[in-house]
Amino acid sequence: SRENEAKLNDSEVVNDEEMEAKREAARKKKEEKKKAKEAQKEANKAAAQGDSAAGSAGDTAADVAPYRADIRVGKIISAEKHPDADKLYLEKIDVGNGEIRTVCSGLVAYIPSPDLLLGLCLVVCNLKPANMVGIKSEAMVLAATSADGNTVAVLRPPESAVVGERVSYLRIETTEEPDAQLNPKKKLFEKISAHFRTDESGNAFWKDHQWMTSAGPCVAEGISNGTIR
Repeated sequence: SRENEAKLNDSEVVNDEEMEAKREAARKKKEEKKKAKEAQKEANKAAAQGDSAAGSAGDTAADVAPYRADIRVGKIISAEKHPDADKLYLEKIDVGNGEIRTVCSGLVAYIPSPDLLLGLCLVVCNLKPANMVGIKSEAMVLAATSADGNTVAVLRPPESAVVGERVSYLRIETTEEPDAQLNPKKKLFEKISAHFRTDESGNAFWKDHQWMTSAGPCVAEGISNGTIR
């Protein structure tokens, strides 16, 4: 009948409207999800930039405290050219308590003979060992470089310093032990050594704190107002 046909048409209209409403709701939901995803992406990007800035400019005092580096008086007992690297010396160094470490140092361009390396020195003992052209280097000999970059001298403690003793810093009192190993991913040694320097007389400092041993200060002969690494 016409009445039934009209009801059927009305029903179809209602169904069409419902379907369109559902489609519109689905489109809105999809758009909201897209906007939320983009907002989260921007938030993550901003957070990453903030972390990067904090890592470079917001280091805490503990991050750069010099005593976290295990710097000891060592004794270079032998030195020779690295067999496979022209720019490296290969040394055997007594770092205390009978412990002998193999160390590679890039000093050939500045120190003409390996014999000039022999004797007491200062060694960083808690860096991650590094493969240096086929030989594992187990520590780092510290040297100072002149302001013009042309002259390098090994840092030396007084001759009466004790092999194996740790360097201290004037006016810094601490009972903290050095890190077992300085985390290379956090670049802790880079943060610490950024404040290493020599004064006009070649004395070693961390910021304004002079390096000391039981026998006296540590010196890079001939390196005035230089950097240490």
